[in-house]
Amino acid sequence: MKKLGVISSFALSAFLAVAAIPAGAQSSAGTTTVSVPTTNSDSGGTPAPASVTTNLNLTPSLAPQPPAAAPSSSSDEFHRIDFFAGYSFLNNNIASVDAGEAVQLVHGYAASVTFNLNRNFGILADFSGHNGSLNQFGAHQTEDQYYFLFGPSVSHTFGKAKISGHVLAGVANQHYGEAFANPANDFGAKEHNFAAGVGGSFDWKFTDHFAWRVMQLDYLTSIFDGERVNNLRGSTGIVVSFK
Repeated sequence: MKKLGVISSFALSAFLAVAAIPAGAQSSAGTTTVSVPTTNSDSGGTPAPASVTTNLNLTPSLAPQPPAAAPSSSSDEFHRIDFFAGYSFLNNNIASVDAGEAVQLVHGYAASVTFNLNRNFGILADFSGHNGSLNQFGAHQTEDQYYFLFGPSVSHTFGKAKISGHVLAGVANQHYGEAFANPANDFGAKEHNFAAGVGGSFDWKFTDHFAWRVMQLDYLTSIFDGERVNNLRGSTGIVVSFK
């Protein structure tokens, strides 16, 4: 019994000593410092005390983490307005319809505004004017045509290239005249009539806001002097885009 009491007393003393070490070394910030012997290489292997600090994150963070922001996608971005202006040519068929003359290739200008509803669909407002003149058979002939057209436009972009197609309808203002040496023989006719067309374009993009319309081709049809006039129009110029 005496030996059992000594063993119990020794075990109790050892338990209290072990429990006292972390209780005294534990700080309020959750850092435990324990001194362990290390060997000093300069003193020939003499042990020297060293402080080893272990940071323990005892309290997990309960603050909610904000959700990661969804990456912005540039695929949904597009220009709201595309403005085009440039040179245009037209194989004017008015003279052949009115006087049986050859078709003339006349020069002019073209401009358009496309209001884009999304990346691939928009509404196009198109205007062009061509003024031609020719001296033959002792007469000065004039051929003028103006188109005011509107319609849907579809497009698709491949890197720096953009192709588009459109169907248009509107009004054509057309004039044909012949002036002779004797003014009494002068002749002229002018009409406003329905016009329609279909065509497409190819653009090459230089920057985010500027592009070159390499070519736009349109087949245009209208009525002049009671007969159908079919013309082919080509245009090229600069496109300016706005977001």
